[in-house]
Amino acid sequence: MSPKAVARVFRLQHALRRLAAGEAPARVAAACGYHDQAHPGRDVKAMTGLPPARFASLRGGLPPGSALDRTPGWITSVLL
Repeated sequence: MSPKAVARVFRLQHALRRLAAGEAPARVAAACGYHDQAHPGRDVKAMTGLPPARFASLRGGLPPGSALDRTPGWITSVLL
């Protein structure tokens, strides 16, 4: 992966961790450097092929570091 693609994955993982912690979507988007609240949703769709709600439902509301994730504290199911 290119450095820019890696940065994009890390930014989305950071946003997903904050969302999983219950932070407001608008605040997460601003804190993670997205242009608007819809931008993280577009990244989820582009990187996983799933709409954000479907991705969240497949995760089952599991927090970062769940059995689905390979690295403790990280939402690694986003990796391509």
